[in-house]
Amino acid sequence: MTTDIVEVEESTETGPNRDVPLSDHEAQALRHLAVALGGITTTIRSVAYKHALNSSHAMQSLEETEDALTDYDTLARAAGRKQPKAAGDDDRKGDALAREAAAQVSRVVETLSFALEQTAKGVPVASTDYVRQVVMADSQLTELIRLIPEAEYTAALKQIWGRDALPVRLR
Repeated sequence: MTTDIVEVEESTETGPNRDVPLSDHEAQALRHLAVALGGITTTIRSVAYKHALNSSHAMQSLEETEDALTDYDTLARAAGRKQPKAAGDDDRKGDALAREAAAQVSRVVETLSFALEQTAKGVPVASTDYVRQVVMADSQLTELIRLIPEAEYTAALKQIWGRDALPVRLR
């Protein structure tokens, strides 16, 4: 699939379910897709590092991707036959930011996939089109970080880095 560089339109949808944590069913679907994406990205890295296209490093990751997509397909088909039960408070996964965080992560990944497509087309990394995609992904990642409430973010940074702020970026 080939996609030209596009600017991803940000959704401004609001609704009664936007701030509701994920149901078990939705969390399971996202888990399957995340595993599939992990397998694909591992395979991309394998190709980038000149592993043979049929190397075990690449093929095992693709098998995990195939299994995860099969599991997602099974889940989706079951959901099409019957609606999953309404999730009660005990059935919810994550917090009220889980949906927005998942959507924002997907925006970052989608934008970076456009940069990978540019690489595959032979576009130089220093080209305007490539840099545009990378800068846009960086901006989207910043928005993801801004979703995290300040107190929790600072506490996590202190636990990870031993200080209240990230090291300063040079760019």
